[in-house]
Amino acid sequence: MVFGHGSLEEVSFIFDRIGNSLTDMMSEGISMQIAQGKTSQTVVFIRVRWRWLILPLAVHFLGAIALVGTIIGRSRDVPLWKGSALAVLYHSVGKDGVLGTQVRNLEELDRVKSIQVMLEKKK
Repeated sequence: MVFGHGSLEEVSFIFDRIGNSLTDMMSEGISMQIAQGKTSQTVVFIRVRWRWLILPLAVHFLGAIALVGTIIGRSRDVPLWKGSALAVLYHSVGKDGVLGTQVRNLEELDRVKSIQVMLEKKK
């Protein structure tokens, strides 16, 4: 390496010093000329496209509303569908592992509702 084992900052500092000294030498010399022109400077520009953010923000907002609604709805002592033993009595698992029911119409459903069942705890 030409500049020894210097870091990037040291090399950048050396080039800045060389540039400044050449500029000073040119502006103070006998053949000084004024140069006119335009300069440019890089600027970081970030554009936010709000149209692309509307859908994710709306989904998060509606999800939060649904969560709050679910929490408020559960606080009114509404029983879960799993909380009833009738769901287990209406359905059975077949030999192939598929959950099914033997109830075919509303009359059979009313008849099944009237059946009294007593569940015992095994000792």
